[in-house]
Amino acid sequence: MFNRKDHIICLDDCYGGTNRFLRTIAVNMWKMDVTFFDFSKINDKNLIEIDKILRENTKAVFMETCTNPTLKSVYLYKIAEYIKSKNDKLLIIVDNTFLSPIVIKPLVSSKHIDISWHSGTKYINGHTDQVVGLAATNRIDL
Repeated sequence: MFNRKDHIICLDDCYGGTNRFLRTIAVNMWKMDVTFFDFSKINDKNLIEIDKILRENTKAVFMETCTNPTLKSVYLYKIAEYIKSKNDKLLIIVDNTFLSPIVIKPLVSSKHIDISWHSGTKYINGHTDQVVGLAATNRIDL
């Protein structure tokens, strides 16, 4: 799905494990390019700010529904819609661990989000007696 020299845009306050993976594996080992961006500052009036970070080699945009522990939230659906209007081939990936599918359902709420993932260990199971990760999509090609 991703290749060397591909570009990923990621929420600047993403989960620590995601941050470490992108900085050490994606950048150092796979030679990908990652831009960390503060999507929490984007609203209806400044969506165009996203254009400054989109590139020809951008393959995916990664956001979280709400970050832990700083509780940064983003204008998720509007941002996804705007990005897809610029390039409908970009993958929009959302980590919905902190809010969980009990609170928000990104794939149901927006046709512009391609992948939603969750930590079943944290909030879905609730007992931390299992290690579970979930990834969901509405796209048959994924």
